[in-house]
Amino acid sequence: MKAIRLVAKRGFVRGAFKVEDPTAEIMAISSGGVVIKMAVSDIGHAPLGRDAMGVKVMSLDDGQVVASVALIVSSDDEE
Repeated sequence: MKAIRLVAKRGFVRGAFKVEDPTAEIMAISSGGVVIKMAVSDIGHAPLGRDAMGVKVMSLDDGQVVASVALIVSSDDEE
């Protein structure tokens, strides 16, 4: 199954996650040291086709790249 359409003009995919937990968050770190953390529910996600091009979640300065992306899922053990 094709999940995403890659187009060189739009850049590369650094990470993709299947998220089932509505309280999940993502954290992204740029090569320049900028860190963002956001709720998955805050990411714009209109109904997209099977091979959609995705949505932009981080703006980068010239020459920077996304160095790392992580999915943060809360556990029942957290207080």
